[in-house]
Amino acid sequence: MYENFWPKLHHALAKQHPEIGLKPNRLTHNYWTFKGPRVAGSYGDWVCSFPRSPSRLRVELFLGSEEQRHGTDVVALLRPHFELLQATYGGPEDVQLEEWTTAAGRQSQRLAVYRSGTVQDAHEHPEQVAWFSDRLFRLQRAVDTLNPVLAGVAPGPDANSSYSVRSEAMTIADALEGVVEGLVAEPLFPPVARIARAVPLQPAVVVVSAVP
Repeated sequence: MYENFWPKLHHALAKQHPEIGLKPNRLTHNYWTFKGPRVAGSYGDWVCSFPRSPSRLRVELFLGSEEQRHGTDVVALLRPHFELLQATYGGPEDVQLEEWTTAAGRQSQRLAVYRSGTVQDAHEHPEQVAWFSDRLFRLQRAVDTLNPVLAGVAPGPDANSSYSVRSEAMTIADALEGVVEGLVAEPLFPPVARIARAVPLQPAVVVVSAVP
């Protein structure tokens, strides 16, 4: 069912919001990742997904684990500016600032909006595509607007550092772990084996194969 849905979303984004780039993924997965602005001081991935328990749709900016955020509590940085974030988002849903512990024991954070639904409701695909496209655009715009306010408050590590390279790979691993919640699937770890099947990584990232 996902392989029928994601091409529809890709087509809608290309037509309505061509500035939002796609990242490589598999059509059979319950999520797709996208390019977009990051919150100042964090590492993150933009994700549209169909999480379960309960079944719903989610647009999120995965903010990373504590290590990926270099110890920065990005959610705490966002809270004082939540009214601006919500107002700039402009959608009917409340933006959620979420924190949780992954199966690997990492304290992770995300910025997300939700609506009810499931990919199995094929007759609702046009409405779901429109929702994903609109909310992804709105949430990215809100983050982009907020970043000048946060700039310099929580700068991340040098993008060329070995820590940064390792954090990028861990971001992918934790993002995958988050979006497949509720699915009965093979364990997500060891991460390299899982990532290799899920996301075609660039050669420079392969060096993190020894990361526990």
